[in-house]
Amino acid sequence: MNHGNPGRFAGRTALVTGANGGIGRAVVARLASEGATVWATDLTPPGEHPAGDVHGRSLDVTDDQAWETLVKEIEEFGQLDALYLCHGISQPHVPTIELTREGWERVQTVNLTSCFLGIKAAAPAMIGRGYGRIVALASIAAKEASAGEHTYAASKAGLVALVKSVGKELATTGVTVNSIAPGPVETELWTRLGDDLKQDRLRRTPMGRPATPDEVASIALWLGSDEASYSTAQCFDASGGRAVF
Repeated sequence: MNHGNPGRFAGRTALVTGANGGIGRAVVARLASEGATVWATDLTPPGEHPAGDVHGRSLDVTDDQAWETLVKEIEEFGQLDALYLCHGISQPHVPTIELTREGWERVQTVNLTSCFLGIKAAAPAMIGRGYGRIVALASIAAKEASAGEHTYAASKAGLVALVKSVGKELATTGVTVNSIAPGPVETELWTRLGDDLKQDRLRRTPMGRPATPDEVASIALWLGSDEASYSTAQCFDASGGRAVF
């Protein structure tokens, strides 16, 4: 693993959702290795990390009160400098006409509405201090939805739009808001894909391979650092050359 720039996040505190997932784990590990105090969250509290100042917490990202409670705890401990929204769920690959309303709404709630709730909870203190970084994990599906990705693609496209809007709204406050659109990534979700779907994804990826979680985390950490002070309301590609816009 590339441990980046030791000390880059010294004195900074970050909250990471989806910390049990492949990309979330990589973001937590990189932040800790670069000196951040990290609050790592998921439905099941993440286990101990081998190094760094990491606090595991359970968080239901669809619960606005849970967001408020956790952000208040972090602010009492110190302050929240960076919010990484790395959570998300996939969907069954079924024709649109076979998807239930409940199935549609569950994906929208977890992938999109919960990010709104997280931003709403975290942004006020950031704005008050004149500093903050918000990074949301979108998907290449937001840019070029494949057949059978209807509700997932819609949720991620909505997330990209949410980030663009909030990023512009907060552009003069010192708080930046950006998203990342990965293509295939070597995570548990990737290993569970069938061979046909894997081949389809790789066929459309010019580099011909999935990204590693650490490659996506590298972009996320830059966006969450002081260095990315002039980038906001953007969606950054991490697709091995696949994205077309």
